[in-house]
Amino acid sequence: MPEPDGDAKAAGIEPLPVSSKADAPEDSSDRGDKEPQAAVQFGPILDSDSEKTLQSADVLLDSLTADALALAHSFQARIVALQQTVRDAGDCTLEHLLVYDTAVELLQHASRDMTCKGNELIGTAVRLSRELRNIDKVAERVRGIRQQLVALEAQIDKIK
Repeated sequence: MPEPDGDAKAAGIEPLPVSSKADAPEDSSDRGDKEPQAAVQFGPILDSDSEKTLQSADVLLDSLTADALALAHSFQARIVALQQTVRDAGDCTLEHLLVYDTAVELLQHASRDMTCKGNELIGTAVRLSRELRNIDKVAERVRGIRQQLVALEAQIDKIK
């Protein structure tokens, strides 16, 4: 019988007996009148410490499986929540872009109106400036006419 390896010894597992070809049952045609061989009996494969270790390993495996399932459910729930948050953020971003686009259009329209009004005011200012240049000449004429009126009134007063 071969010796069990180190891991099997540590776990307290006894190796199963290995049969050679000579120990193998013969074909029923070869048996003839021979007696049937007695059944081979094996000792317990695991001792009580190994059974306790396997039971605790089984409990640990069940616990790890339950924890893994809980983590998987938690992970799935977080992914769903993240997807919803991304959708909401996308909706908000789209809404903000639409509001921004509307604001830009209104601002462009207002700036066009203000540009037109500004151009009108500039045109009016240029006309006023031209008129004011000529007003000096008109003012000199008015002063000359006033002086003439004062002189004329003085002569009228003398005549009276």
